[in-house]
Amino acid sequence: MSNIFLNYRRDDAWEATQLLRARLEQWFSPDAVFMDVAGIEGGEPWRRELDRRLNWADTVVVVIGDRWLDELERRLAQPEDWVRWEIAEALRRGKRVIPLLVGAAGLPAAARLPEPLKPLAELQAIPLSNARFEKDIEALVEAIGRRRLVDQLREAQLARRLMRVAPVLVPAVTLAAFFLASVSLFDLLRLDSLVANATMLLGDLVVDNRPSRQLVLVAKEHDEQRALDGTARADNAALIDALSRLGARRVVFDVFFRRSTPHDAVLLDAIRAARERGTDVAFGFNAIEAGRPVAFPGLVETGAALGSVCIARRLGLATLGFLAVERDGVSLPALPLVAAFGPVGIGQVRTDIAKIDLDLRAATRRSIPYSHLERIREGRSECPALMEGDVGAALLFPLSTRERLRDGAFQKSAAQVLARRVFPDPEFKEMIVLVGVRHPQDKVITRLDAGGTRYGFEFHADAVSAILEGRTVTYLGLWAQWGLMLFLAALAVALRLWRPARLARLRIWLAVGAVLAYLGAAVLVYARWLVLINAVYQVVAFLVAYWAFGLLERRWRHGQAQ
Repeated sequence: MSNIFLNYRRDDAWEATQLLRARLEQWFSPDAVFMDVAGIEGGEPWRRELDRRLNWADTVVVVIGDRWLDELERRLAQPEDWVRWEIAEALRRGKRVIPLLVGAAGLPAAARLPEPLKPLAELQAIPLSNARFEKDIEALVEAIGRRRLVDQLREAQLARRLMRVAPVLVPAVTLAAFFLASVSLFDLLRLDSLVANATMLLGDLVVDNRPSRQLVLVAKEHDEQRALDGTARADNAALIDALSRLGARRVVFDVFFRRSTPHDAVLLDAIRAARERGTDVAFGFNAIEAGRPVAFPGLVETGAALGSVCIARRLGLATLGFLAVERDGVSLPALPLVAAFGPVGIGQVRTDIAKIDLDLRAATRRSIPYSHLERIREGRSECPALMEGDVGAALLFPLSTRERLRDGAFQKSAAQVLARRVFPDPEFKEMIVLVGVRHPQDKVITRLDAGGTRYGFEFHADAVSAILEGRTVTYLGLWAQWGLMLFLAALAVALRLWRPARLARLRIWLAVGAVLAYLGAAVLVYARWLVLINAVYQVVAFLVAYWAFGLLERRWRHGQAQ
């Protein structure tokens, strides 16, 4: 079936065009013949409809009567001569254009035609006379049908050529995309991080993540003067004493101490007393000297554990927590790991497996999953304990909203804790308590906080929850990523092979829909299974395959036309 577009002037060959439409509808079908008067309904945007119908048509019949050339020349100064535009567009788009000469009309000479219409003068015309009307109509129908058959044969030949090259093109495109990923090109362009952050953001919004039921947050208000004179350490000692009496299993401070003060002895005594009651105590550190965490004298000797408070950033967002960081062959634990398991001794980070083996003091040997090993790059952290070149066992994890983290049932104030008089307290008994300071310089922006900030200890709370609940985000395996890249590249080729000569605009929408559907599936996989798909790799494979196949199609089609 051919799709036929009738181009005519109402002041030239109106009656002949009406008869022509009726006869062509009998030969083909009413749906296969377009004439603007009958084909555009009231209220439709007619300019857009003309453009759509030109794309739809296989054949454009230009009806030329006795007054056609005079009308054309008279309207040359008019920019919106739609008859002229239709012919020029049909020629430009490579449509089959058949001049139909009504009565005594002749084919215009190229010299009298405007530049876009000059090719019309070189086309074989078909006459349409009163004396031979039916015979001339049959000749036109035969020309349209014969051309359609030729077009079908050419399309079949083109499809066979494209199908022969598909088994080579798809793996080649996949290998190219895989190579670009292996040299971190997407990461250098920030595409990798952008897509990963967007995927996790949407997944975190789909799932209402909640902090672990084994964890309680305690927030202290920052007091600059008490921090400077060291009396804040006496406040921390009071908190340790109260929480250990309330029955806390572990008290972890998301703070670090680098200098001595007159109040250190009070703090050290509180730590020893808490440990005698069975409560572990831990603090953070943010600097390393001679391969050891920096802390004021005597702190480590009490048995208090130390963990790095460093946070890595991508695109300016707090993104990564860590289980451990290795520098110069020495691996040191991060605070979330210490909060989850207490004092931890870490051996050499192993790069050949997807687990980091941790020797837990007073516990059996176990393996704890992490997201990936990452070599810290410049600008990823502002923390002295996390320097460029260090290797970290990075931890990606789902985030809770600030409202969840600041819920009164989960986050308490230091004043509320000190006011407790029930020992032990069911709300704290055997709980891990993460203490943080609402410090103006300890605010971070995460993927869920584009319009505001949260405090660093609130970010660490989600990292601790992820370790406790086994909610570590992992990456899709290498072979699975490779398979998806092959699938997306093959899908792009299949779209190109589907009726390649027509429906170009629909194919584009289907391609866009396929990409969006894949990105949506990546979000659902993250939300449901906490598996992060590097969707940028597959999308690049799809787009490159779609573009490369389209380039081959256009070149071979152009060669056929010649």
